[in-house]
Amino acid sequence: MNAGEQARVVARNILGAEQDFTPIPFFWSDQGSNKLVVHGHVTAGAELELEAGAFTDDAFAGVYREEGRAVAVLSWNSPRRATRLRRDLLT
Repeated sequence: MNAGEQARVVARNILGAEQDFTPIPFFWSDQGSNKLVVHGHVTAGAELELEAGAFTDDAFAGVYREEGRAVAVLSWNSPRRATRLRRDLLT
């Protein structure tokens, strides 16, 4: 993901935007047959809003928000949904 984001920032800067590249950190962990994915910074004041599934389901995904702004994405067995929700962090 970072290579594509870097290319977009470079193109904007060539066109005069003077935009800094600020990558979104992420990690994943395979826990047996399960996959945990987190994008962004989970802050102390952020609250998790589930976007799909429930904590009791085999898969769920949600967005951490602080003061209405998306700051992180969490998914359990939903890596594709995490990638889609990650777009909220770019705005």
